[in-house]
Amino acid sequence: MQAVAKAVARQSFAVTTGTGSGKSLCFFIPIIDAAIRGRAAGEERRTRAIVIYPMNALANSQREELIKFLDQSGLPENLRRTFARHRRDPRSTSGRV
Repeated sequence: MQAVAKAVARQSFAVTTGTGSGKSLCFFIPIIDAAIRGRAAGEERRTRAIVIYPMNALANSQREELIKFLDQSGLPENLRRTFARHRRDPRSTSGRV
C-alpha cells in the first residue's frame, strides 16, 4: 500500500518482491484510478498509459490480471476502462512479436 500511495502522490518508488506477489498492481492501480476519475468527470476518452513488456508471456499474464482486477472491482460498465494489447507491425524487420 505504501507504493500505491507514493504513486498517487507522483513520488518515485521501487518495489522488490517475489514473482506473483502483486508488484504490477503498484503501478496499475494509480493508472486505473486516474482513468476512472477522468471518465467519472466526463473527460474525453484518451490514452493514459502505455505499458511495454519484454515478453509476450508477461504481457498475456498481466492482461489476464487486469481483466480479473476490473471484473472484481464492482465498477459499473460505464466507468470501466478499456485496454488493448498491441503487437508489432508485421512489416517490421525487427523480428520481434
